[in-house]
Amino acid sequence: MAAAELWEAPADSRLFHPGDLGEEIILVLQGRLESHDGKGVRRNWLQGDIWGEERLNMPRPLEYTLRAVEYTRWLRWTRAALLELCSRAAIRRALKPRRDSQGQLRTGFSESLRVGSIPKKSRRTVRPSAKPAILGFALAAIAAFLLYLLSRGAAMVSPLAVLCSPAVFLPWLTVFAVRNLNATYKIEADSVVSHRLSLKSLAVETRRTPTDQIQGLSIDQKGMMSQLLGIGTIRIKTAAIEGELILENVNTPNVLAQEIQKLRERTTARMSGREREEMRRNLENSGLGKRRPQMLRSNRNSRGPVSLTVLKVRKSPVILLGHVLLPVALGVFLVLAGLHFALLTPLLIWIAYRFEVWRSDFFLASRGYITRVHRRLFGRSVLRHQIEVTSLQNIRTEQRGILSLVFGYGDVILVTTGGAANITLKSVSNPQKVQEVFFRYRDDERQRREHVQNTAQVGALTQLAHALRQV
Repeated sequence: MAAAELWEAPADSRLFHPGDLGEEIILVLQGRLESHDGKGVRRNWLQGDIWGEERLNMPRPLEYTLRAVEYTRWLRWTRAALLELCSRAAIRRALKPRRDSQGQLRTGFSESLRVGSIPKKSRRTVRPSAKPAILGFALAAIAAFLLYLLSRGAAMVSPLAVLCSPAVFLPWLTVFAVRNLNATYKIEADSVVSHRLSLKSLAVETRRTPTDQIQGLSIDQKGMMSQLLGIGTIRIKTAAIEGELILENVNTPNVLAQEIQKLRERTTARMSGREREEMRRNLENSGLGKRRPQMLRSNRNSRGPVSLTVLKVRKSPVILLGHVLLPVALGVFLVLAGLHFALLTPLLIWIAYRFEVWRSDFFLASRGYITRVHRRLFGRSVLRHQIEVTSLQNIRTEQRGILSLVFGYGDVILVTTGGAANITLKSVSNPQKVQEVFFRYRDDERQRREHVQNTAQVGALTQLAHALRQV
């Protein structure tokens, strides 16, 4: 309950208008809420009812007005706060639906919400099509059957000729599996993710493209066989030169491209709805509007608007360990051999030097910018490479080599418009987590700037309203 806010509203107050984002859950404690859309359809929420449950998994702008029919009190949880709560296993178990003997929902959320999928935010997982492999298996089986009939009817054909078909099919199947079946694509509420493993170079690459940065989609279906099987390649384009994300050989590419396009349009509508809703509430808080909801108790864990955060990322300690492991082992050997301590001085100097080099190269995210900082030894100079976080078009990760896969480090590439200002975070620990952190930081920074801009606009509109009242 510490994450909940207590609100009240007088009769005939409007909680939401059509087009508002409404990313929250409402538990009615007293009174009655009513929705009314343009077609005249009405729905009521009474004491103990939950509003917003069906919108939690995939939020979208409202298509109706939500108002308080009478004096109403309710508890409110924002979508972000509830998703954070649902990331805990105990909360997920508590939110599982439980029904009575008549099938009525008593506690928890309904099955349509799929509580287990909330923390992952994944809407759909897509893999390259296996139809070519199935077709190849069918053709290989037919060929083997024909060779078997031929060997039975002609004495000059050896019975071992049947093995020619699997001898050709199995190597082709191996190459096909290596090239195609090692990729995974995810379509999330706010991004499209590509995860690919290259066995040839022992590299893992993850690309994440925000849906609001998608500028175009193209579909390639080369050859008659691809059209007959209904497979193709989708290319998602952004403003960055290297920001293209490719979904290769997927089933029903036209349907999937339409889904991504609708998700992009929905993201744009969500951003517009959030701005409009926040501006209206700021105007109401400034004293405009007679009948409006009021907050009685704020979220105890709330920190208000998105605050400035500072993120600091260094190279993996494994990199430092690789540079000092041999000197440390040599120093231990010299100590065990009983040699004089003075012989260890060069080794200690070398270890201190490598530590200083590792410590002086880091990446800093603060005040809306991501900066690579490289300090020369002894503080002689500082080199900085800085990009604006809101200009990010794509964030991808690369883990090359068996060591990076075993020890869990890799590179994070921040792709910007044009590609000239790209920043590569080399050899960081858990690059997928760093990718997610920067992606979330980008969204937080965008929301913070929208809040500052809306606050300035509200101030100007409030002054205009007061001036109009004096006329």
